[in-house]
Amino acid sequence: MSLAKSVKKVIGIELCQEAVEDAKVNARINGLSNIEFRCGKAEDIFPSVLNSIVSRNVTAIVDPPRAGLHSKVILAIRRAEHLKRLVYVACNAKAAMNNFTDLCRAPSNRVKGAPFRPVRAMAVDLFPQTMHCELLILFERVDYSSSADPPKPAEPSKPEPSAD
Repeated sequence: MSLAKSVKKVIGIELCQEAVEDAKVNARINGLSNIEFRCGKAEDIFPSVLNSIVSRNVTAIVDPPRAGLHSKVILAIRRAEHLKRLVYVACNAKAAMNNFTDLCRAPSNRVKGAPFRPVRAMAVDLFPQTMHCELLILFERVDYSSSADPPKPAEPSKPEPSAD
């Protein structure tokens, strides 16, 4: 919801109906009209929502439960070529490793679509005095079309003259 003023549209998916109702009230209080909320399981709603978006440059933010994203959601993300960036909020990075692997693996019979690659990661300590922290990872879609010319190696930098 905090991104709503910076983007064209926000679509929230939440399993708990009371949380959806609270989110609608918060959006109204904050004068946000570019937000819609859907109640249900992400694996049932996310694929159709993702397919209905016509923008060619979509960013998704997912904050799954400890077990990670359902395989239907991962497969929908991979198939949606217009989804260029994904922010994954993991409360249990070890449990989410299978999701990370499926997002980044080469296309296969089971996993269609160009893979993602992790480009940034940050740990956020939302629970001080505990061992728990959230892990935020920004994934970007691998763009094979721009990789026709492999990147040239960087020239070694020359040492700076010393001021001794």
